[in-house]
Amino acid sequence: MSITDTTEKKENLTTPLCRYVPFCNFCEMLFFQCLTLVSPEQWNDKYENYVMSLISQGKLSGDFVEQIKKENRFNDEQVEEILGFAKDICKVAQCLCFSQSIDAEVMWNAYKYGNEAIMWITTDEKIKSITSDYVLAKVDYDLETIGINGFLDQFSTYNGDVALKNVQSFLSHKRQFFQYENEWRIIDMHFANSVSKTLSFKIPSLSDFIDGVMVHPQAEERYVRLIKQICEHFGVKFIGKSQIYEMKEIY
Repeated sequence: MSITDTTEKKENLTTPLCRYVPFCNFCEMLFFQCLTLVSPEQWNDKYENYVMSLISQGKLSGDFVEQIKKENRFNDEQVEEILGFAKDICKVAQCLCFSQSIDAEVMWNAYKYGNEAIMWITTDEKIKSITSDYVLAKVDYDLETIGINGFLDQFSTYNGDVALKNVQSFLSHKRQFFQYENEWRIIDMHFANSVSKTLSFKIPSLSDFIDGVMVHPQAEERYVRLIKQICEHFGVKFIGKSQIYEMKEIY
């Protein structure tokens, strides 16, 4: 089994990205000064990992296996290789999600955490600067459209060998309902990850890495003061409480 990188080379532009997190996750990042990736098995939306989960749990029907063989002209041995490799992907993947929807009402509503959600901002370039071991992939909201065929299309054969075109594609598709998230995802696929459900990368400088911190628009003032003091302690820029619900004149 081999992996062929078919990722398009694009102009190197800086993209602001953010995370909406609960208080405990925010403190963990600051105190331990690291980004922590988790296994896709811990995602709330189980459809994101749907096909691979079926493979990993051995719940695929014979019809699916026959479809793989028919659509791609694979033999039985090649199909077994495909399914085995997919199990390995399930086992070793570690991911972390970011969003381009900065200070967005729909995101504050989706990730309220009792009106104590914290949004912190960085950029794609700063994320990549931490380590070159992972891939930063933009999520496509087409899971209903691509279905199983999206899985099948990732494989090809060369001289009898099965090749996987883009391993990140397995972990960068969501249902259309979630397109408001405008999500980007860190994906780490090193086989050393199989011994743990989490993976941490050190942040050399919190003040350089984090461009700003904002608190939920409905947070209590005492909580806002707490987050401000924590940010000051760690030398991180505090933007303040989101003003997205504040009354403004309409002309």
